Amino acid sequence: MNKYVFLTELSKKLKRLPAEERNAALAYYGEYFDEAGPENEQKVIAELGSPAAVAAGIISEFAYKSTEPGDKKGGGLHVLWIVLLGVFASPVAIPIAAAVFVILLAVIIALFSVLISFAATAVGLALSGLAVAVAAFTQLPGDPSTTLFFIGTGLLCAGIGVAIGVGTFQLSRLCVKGLVKLTAKIVRKGRRVSS
Repeated sequence: MNKYVFLTELSKKLKRLPAEERNAALAYYGEYFDEAGPENEQKVIAELGSPAAVAAGIISEFAYKSTEPGDKKGGGLHVLWIVLLGVFASPVAIPIAAAVFVILLAVIIALFSVLISFAATAVGLALSGLAVAVAAFTQLPGDPSTTLFFIGTGLLCAGIGVAIGVGTFQLSRLCVKGLVKLTAKIVRKGRRVSS
């Protein structure tokens, strides 16, 4: 890595900052390299660290300055956004983002696993209830009261299974709609931020 690669990567990491702040930071580090001279470029790069780490420090400093009273650079959401960019500009951003993604994926998988278990329970209850009701007819000639008991129990189980199945279907639809809306919202925000 040399001075130009370092400054180019730093510029990319600072692209969300206002142009005046970004240009001031790039000018400062450009002068820092110029004062050290070409023979000391590698020493300066080793001293500064990665462009991502330098960008995280610059963004954090900008966010801190933006929260000072009387500063008109932006509201609370703007500052929060800059702070989040600072966090994600740091070298630990990729593991943090991966961890958040994995946690969200685990929650979604767990939710759908519960829905699948409810659906399996509903099907099992409905089919076993119908099987008991049908099998109870074989006892009809010998013991009508037992037959009616098992027919009633079988139909009750089948009804509960159908009710659980309908509820699970409705809950699944709501979950899928919510997931689609959340994904669309994230994609829209991502497009708005990148443009």
